[in-house]
Amino acid sequence: MLSALACNSAAMLITCVSIYVKVTSEKSQVMSRSDKINISVALCGQRYWCEVMRTQLSREGVNSAVIRPAPANFFKRLWWIIVFLCYYRRRFSVLHIVGIGSKVREAKWARLTNMLTVWHWIGSDVLKLDDVSSKAKRKLLKSCCGNTSVRLAVSDRLQGELAKHDIDAKVLGHITDKVLAACEHLPDVPGVLSYWTDNGASFFNCSLIFDLARCFPRIRFRIVGTAGNGLDAPPNVEFYGWLEDMSEVFRQTTVYIRIVPHDGSPMMVPESLARGKYVIYSLPFPHCEQGRTLDEVKAKLEELLEKREPNFAGAEFVRKKINPQENTARLIRIYQEGMANKSANESPVR
Repeated sequence: MLSALACNSAAMLITCVSIYVKVTSEKSQVMSRSDKINISVALCGQRYWCEVMRTQLSREGVNSAVIRPAPANFFKRLWWIIVFLCYYRRRFSVLHIVGIGSKVREAKWARLTNMLTVWHWIGSDVLKLDDVSSKAKRKLLKSCCGNTSVRLAVSDRLQGELAKHDIDAKVLGHITDKVLAACEHLPDVPGVLSYWTDNGASFFNCSLIFDLARCFPRIRFRIVGTAGNGLDAPPNVEFYGWLEDMSEVFRQTTVYIRIVPHDGSPMMVPESLARGKYVIYSLPFPHCEQGRTLDEVKAKLEELLEKREPNFAGAEFVRKKINPQENTARLIRIYQEGMANKSANESPVR
């Protein structure tokens, strides 16, 4: 029965591919006669950042939507492929993959559907290039370095790391308007903010945060992004889980702490600066204090908790140097240039 179902599914897939190839050829001919490239973007990958980008692109009048990644299950994946071939390729001209792993299912079908593929590295996903097998790595590099794709990195640091893997990526900064938050007064009662995910406590150095909390028992340490289930936290540590609106937590924050072994360009660092908060960060960033060890971070925190005036210099830096609207406009130009280059590299339709 499963064999018959697989055969029927394969037949459906072949039929869809045949129909799709014919329509794609007609679409290519129409596009070649048009001076203007109409952009419609399918965003796939890290859900939160896909939603952020969809919101900003929509504000600029670009048709975009977030689609779910291809499932691992064979039959579910087969249905995903059929939907991709019969629907997504009609609606979208660009597939933007946000957060890169070792799997390239989406990119394979995007190439078949004549879509421009944008590979967007956002942080620790770069480390996966070192973790995956050599075969998977070759497969990934072949997919992301072709003429039908564009490579993006969120920071100069990631761009340099990708270059070591022979991946030439353009740097695209923040496109979320959360970094435009207004500078605000520091709270009367000092507080500390940190972030980590449910499965990333070790990566975000939760043990160091707990040790800091024990060193400063009268200071509230607020953790967002996780509920803290199963963690043996000191009594002055509070977990808030995932918050859509961070305004109230930021109002109670004096210092934001982010101690990680590797990073891209985390939004909460410039957002904290924009709000006039002080930041202790394990990596170099303008107007942030740098620290990695418990002793280093403890000394910095002790000093910063005495602050009574906001971090005006940090807020001014973000206001002058980070422009989400300009970065969104640049992303749209990257789409346009990528589609134009893709068309130029394709063989003429006969």
